[in-house]
Amino acid sequence: MSALGAHSFSAERLEGVIDASLAGRSHFLAVTPPSIKKAVTHELTYFAQVKANHYNLKTTPLAPFTVAEVTQLSNFQRANCGIRFSS
Repeated sequence: MSALGAHSFSAERLEGVIDASLAGRSHFLAVTPPSIKKAVTHELTYFAQVKANHYNLKTTPLAPFTVAEVTQLSNFQRANCGIRFSS
């Protein structure tokens, strides 16, 4: 399982999230708080790599996105966006 926990999403939903994120990349980065901008930039780079690799999470390297950045973004979403993650 990837650091993003992708097994909880259908393939179509995962592709939709990736495609929408990449399509809105410039706007998304423009409104991203400075405290998480580097992590979001790395996440979008990872998404582009996943898309180029035919959405195969198992064979797409996470770098430059790191597990620490996944945690940073998850913590930010919990604290500032009201997002809850099921376990």
